[in-house]
Amino acid sequence: MFQRDYILRMIEQLSQVMARLLLLKSLEERQEALLLLEEFYGKLRLPPARLLLRMSDSELLSLISTNGQPDLDKAVGLGMLLKEEGRVHESMEEYGESGERFRKALYLFLSAEHLGANMPGADCRDLIKETRELLRPYSIPEHTLLLLLDYYTGAGQYALAEDVLFELLEQDVSLAGREAGERFYRMLQEVPDESLEEGRLPRDEVEQGRSDMERIAARAGEAAPRAD
Repeated sequence: MFQRDYILRMIEQLSQVMARLLLLKSLEERQEALLLLEEFYGKLRLPPARLLLRMSDSELLSLISTNGQPDLDKAVGLGMLLKEEGRVHESMEEYGESGERFRKALYLFLSAEHLGANMPGADCRDLIKETRELLRPYSIPEHTLLLLLDYYTGAGQYALAEDVLFELLEQDVSLAGREAGERFYRMLQEVPDESLEEGRLPRDEVEQGRSDMERIAARAGEAAPRAD
């Protein structure tokens, strides 16, 4: 596994660079910032972002794994780097570049959180929240939305989980999406009313959400092409 102390030092350096990036105004300065950030990929013993972005998310996670076990500290560090690099590209109105980096960063943070990452100075919950907000204008792939749905559900943030479910269904009512929705509402039947209230999804809204999901699924089924 990659040395934790080294990753922590890299994150501290990256945090200092991030503070400087907030002050950048000119296009030239931002391009210089991207070159500076690119150096951090070498510190993580990884190829630059333009090569990493060609990989699928599962391939990326395999790249930072040893004997099949992802290096969670490295995953968090890489996610932070991609997130900040994405912010620079977004400030340059290069939205395709920024969106790709934000999406991979969110996947890495969710995967690390799910696998139990615990890194001082880099709370996955905060990083997930920040990256989720950065991705509001962008689409998120199905497999990442499913991870996000599980994450919010496990945290008892049921309203946020339902928002993700409908974001998933609005993109494409796939079998995975329908099954995830059915599991979600079936699970909510067992949740006490008090916990639902705390999760900002009272019982009446749960029933309304289930009905809405069924209606969307039925409409998608009617619109699906029929085999001759």
